[in-house]
Amino acid sequence: MKTKRLTTAQAIVQYLLHQHVERDGKCHPFFAGCLGIFGHGCIAGVGQALLQYPQFRYILTKNEQASVHIAAAFAKMSNRLRTFACVSSIGPGATNMVTGAALATVNRLPVLLLPGDIFARRNVGPVLQQLEHPNSQDISVNDCFRPVSKYWDRINRPDQLMNALPEVMRVLTSCSIILMSITLIAGVYGMNFNTNISPFNMPELNFYFGYPLALLMMITVTVVLVMYFKRRGWL
Repeated sequence: MKTKRLTTAQAIVQYLLHQHVERDGKCHPFFAGCLGIFGHGCIAGVGQALLQYPQFRYILTKNEQASVHIAAAFAKMSNRLRTFACVSSIGPGATNMVTGAALATVNRLPVLLLPGDIFARRNVGPVLQQLEHPNSQDISVNDCFRPVSKYWDRINRPDQLMNALPEVMRVLTSCSIILMSITLIAGVYGMNFNTNISPFNMPELNFYFGYPLALLMMITVTVVLVMYFKRRGWL
């Protein structure tokens, strides 16, 4: 096997380009491309990688928060089978994405954020108008994403991608599968029918334990899926 030399950004783009999901025998590319605005902290690396791999489509947006909202809406309309990666500078581009990140997390929508960060070397000054933490050189505004992200990581070395990228895909895909089943049951039991008109309508409407049974079904499906994923090592 030949050695292939890649930059960190090139490795990320290639990895994302080759991620696919399968449902009902149909295979789909998980990432439809990349949204965002280039700036300090990302243009030299990610910009070069996207230029060299045009099959991973890049779409220029006018606002970083809008990028995340577009990606979240696309993921929802695609039944969580596809999404976009969102790239931005360390700031104010990164901080503009915090609201969108919270929205996607609350609604369990898979979105990948790739904000630029502080310099890996410490022989240069801060890059975000001196907004880095004054008492530590490993904290930046990107730490704002910690409470609003299902998974958060800071890549300081290229070899960290070996563990970080598979973990990213595990979180993006596993959680959507678990909640997909809950959404399906909740959606079915949100319909109103009258059993006096047709025996095929929902008898639970006139059943004393209708709601407890519906809740029990949702809990059972969720627990079974979680146990299965843990057994397979996906959680």
